[in-house]
Amino acid sequence: MRELEAGIDPAGFTPRARHRKLITVCLLCTLLAALTALNFTGYGPFRLARLSPSPRQIEHMLRSTLYMAVMDIEAYRRDRGALPRQFADLGIRGSGSWIYEPLGARQYSLTFSDGQRKMTYVSTRSPEFYFAGLSLLNQEGGKEGVKP
Repeated sequence: MRELEAGIDPAGFTPRARHRKLITVCLLCTLLAALTALNFTGYGPFRLARLSPSPRQIEHMLRSTLYMAVMDIEAYRRDRGALPRQFADLGIRGSGSWIYEPLGARQYSLTFSDGQRKMTYVSTRSPEFYFAGLSLLNQEGGKEGVKP
């Protein structure tokens, strides 16, 4: 109370001190905005490392993608009693290229390529045997290599 009676601001802010604090806050906000903008453009001091997948992880992703397509083909066969005439009949879309070849009435070949690697499944082998390594890899949390 004595400060108020003497005309002194209890917080200790004079008009000059308030002005300095306002300038300091504005400078800090400008600095933070500039650092954020630099980081988003990739030139900032706090660049985040972009980890690229290991060859094992890439193989796992390719094999998983191929597995899902094989499961779609097998579901189509169960539902309709025959293999699809062409891959487009399955309605699968996404990145990568597919080559589907019926090998008679009961067998087929399916190839998936991501542009750098190619993986082929031929239905003379059971999907459970060919993709057995996927379940092993998934159970171990992706730490082991995919085994055929």
